[in-house]
Amino acid sequence: MKKSVKLVVLVVVLAVAYGASSWYVGQRAQDVIENAVQTGNQNLGRIFGAEASTQPIQLSVSRYDRGLFSSNIIYSLKIVGPGGVVTEYLLGDRLDHGPFPLSALRQGQFAPMLALSHASLVPNTATQAWFDSLKGANPVDITTRVGFSGAGSTQVSFAPVEHTTPEDLQVSFAGGDMTIEFSSGLDSATTRGVFPKLQITNTTSDESVLVDNMVFDKTYQFAAADRNHVTQFKLNVQRFGLLAEKQEVLGLSDVSVSGNSSDQNNSFDGAARYDIGSVAFSGKNLGKFAAGFQVNRLDLQALGALTRQYDELLAEQGLSEDDIPQLDHDDLLRLREHLFEALKSKPSLGIDPVVLDNGDGQSQISVKADFVRPDIVYLDAPTEDVLLQAIGALDLSFSLNKSMMAKTYSQLAEDEPSEAQANARARMLFDAYAGRLQRAGLAAYTDGVLSSNIRYQDQQVVVNGQTLSVAEFLQRGSLLLLQ
Repeated sequence: MKKSVKLVVLVVVLAVAYGASSWYVGQRAQDVIENAVQTGNQNLGRIFGAEASTQPIQLSVSRYDRGLFSSNIIYSLKIVGPGGVVTEYLLGDRLDHGPFPLSALRQGQFAPMLALSHASLVPNTATQAWFDSLKGANPVDITTRVGFSGAGSTQVSFAPVEHTTPEDLQVSFAGGDMTIEFSSGLDSATTRGVFPKLQITNTTSDESVLVDNMVFDKTYQFAAADRNHVTQFKLNVQRFGLLAEKQEVLGLSDVSVSGNSSDQNNSFDGAARYDIGSVAFSGKNLGKFAAGFQVNRLDLQALGALTRQYDELLAEQGLSEDDIPQLDHDDLLRLREHLFEALKSKPSLGIDPVVLDNGDGQSQISVKADFVRPDIVYLDAPTEDVLLQAIGALDLSFSLNKSMMAKTYSQLAEDEPSEAQANARARMLFDAYAGRLQRAGLAAYTDGVLSSNIRYQDQQVVVNGQTLSVAEFLQRGSLLLLQ
């Protein structure tokens, strides 16, 4: 056989072999994508406590055209908004099959991979105005590389936008970037986003919201052994402002938000912390602010069922989510049945603590509530009885600094002749009310600090170690109002 013939045969064999491998890899890539979409919807279902058909965010593959060397895919993301209005976003994806995607080879990337994806928004009713503002350019560009293990990475680029909506909202967005690293089977993922500036202005009222230099990080892990989903996140914003007529009304500087959550066997635990380096109101620096929030043993499925029942009542009466429905006896019982089920897991909520420090002093307050499921005999009881039965324990502690409170009052008071007079008046009022609370046995007042630790449990209230009945506690509180 001539060498030229052998060469042709070799080329044909290699082409057929590569085509077969590319076809196989394309089939496997389709399986990976469809499984990823299914997993994503399952994760959303856990968050919203809803079945796939009723959850407010739904991702699907609306079209998958698989070819020999590449595939064309259309993804659909549907979001249910107020009043049940559904907004659909479409994402078009050109997926080049491995083991050596042609687009990767053109970029000088010769490492084998399962697929290389280039995706972008598809213009439709929801996004056409965004496209128009960019004169036809695509506002979002997404590149994803997936290895043969199923692990990979995604880079998302958002184009800058200057656009005014029909509702007279002027959007100024400097663009941004986001990266995602994910493991095989989406068992873990790490996300980081950087967005330099976003400003939204109501041109009618000349009111604006401004966000400068926002950076966020998020990690997600799923432990198959104990079915535990763990998430950690952190958000930093250099400056957040609310403006009216181009003057800053509220300004938050050096904002940091961090937290974590765990979702195991439908039991949700979560915690978040907020730290703000400076809070300014109408140009006056009110000091530093910090707050912690936590929730434990929350049954997301039962809470979702309660929410859906309430939404059904709104729909039956033709009301929006901002309205309050009229409840007849049967409606009340239906809601309470779902509420009792949600309390079965003994959830707890806590604010621990809220702290404000303005240089003259520091004040803080903490609240924690542990809930229990009332006995079924209370299903038709008066609301106040249900509430008392549902609270297993309630803790309140506070420490209020007179100097700090007086300075804050003097900064915010508008009807006082001067800040000095406002400060003196605030100190006088603080002493008066602190003295009343101390005489009633509801707080201690020492060295300009009013503090108390109050706990309610088993129909009793313990105030700084002193046990009171609920009636006696309420009586002491009501007497303060009469003084």
